[in-house]
Amino acid sequence: MNPWTNTIASLAAGAVAALSIAIWNDEATQAPLATETAAAKPDAIAFFFDAFQRHPERRDEAIARLTERALAADALPKEVLYAGLAHLWAAAEGAGTRAATHEHAVLAEHWLAQAEAGDPADTRIAGWHESAAWSVASIEGDDAGQAAAIARLEVLAVADPCFNSITLGTIAFTLPRDHPSFQRALTAMNAAFECGQTKGGQDRPRWPHSVAGFLVALSDYRLKSGDSAGAEAALVIADARDSTARWPHRALLDERFKSLKERSLAYANADPTDDPPFALRRAGAMCTVCHAASADAVRPTR
Repeated sequence: MNPWTNTIASLAAGAVAALSIAIWNDEATQAPLATETAAAKPDAIAFFFDAFQRHPERRDEAIARLTERALAADALPKEVLYAGLAHLWAAAEGAGTRAATHEHAVLAEHWLAQAEAGDPADTRIAGWHESAAWSVASIEGDDAGQAAAIARLEVLAVADPCFNSITLGTIAFTLPRDHPSFQRALTAMNAAFECGQTKGGQDRPRWPHSVAGFLVALSDYRLKSGDSAGAEAALVIADARDSTARWPHRALLDERFKSLKERSLAYANADPTDDPPFALRRAGAMCTVCHAASADAVRPTR
């Protein structure tokens, strides 16, 4: 029997208890990228993760260090990849101006294209690449470019929902809930919910709160689609995890518990301008919702 069934049955409505819930765990292991070798020079990457998780004020220096390595004659594929990811982080979480955000998005697409060419079998890299391509197209007002990036992400999410669903979901959430791409993203997010502990859904040292972040994002998707019971189920599971008390973005969860009905009504009306924002589409915190280091335990406010 699924270990979450009893939790849901006791805390949520009967309809919620009937949902199929994935098994999540906190196993602190991390599989290396296919391109990683014993000769890797981790200094720039280690500095990047320290900035990413704990010291965002060091982001520019982290980008500079990774770019220096990516440009070096002996650059490793992993260093090229992380140069792209560092720029994608800057583009996603605010670079100060539209021009600076565009520059980061262009550089992210450049380095991620090189990383994908070096390891085309790794669909995670392909997903990041398309996210950067969509960002460039969005800033430039290129509707065809945005549609092409979403179309490829839809294919990638079907092939690997445990990873690429959240990339697609972050981009497609602002579409109307009856839009085909929103519905495909919802399907992908629900498929990711089914991922077992061997396929995804773990908290790991470099993404210590990915489960809570994902579940809150899934709740937003389900609520916008009209599935209030499923949205509440995702929140209940996130709230039940011990690690959630140390999640720096726990307020996202508490806010959603308090406003479930109001948010549902806002999504359901015909006015898209009052739709509540997606948990992972906020300036200043997007990637770091899942990646930021744990904080001191935070008591629930509800």
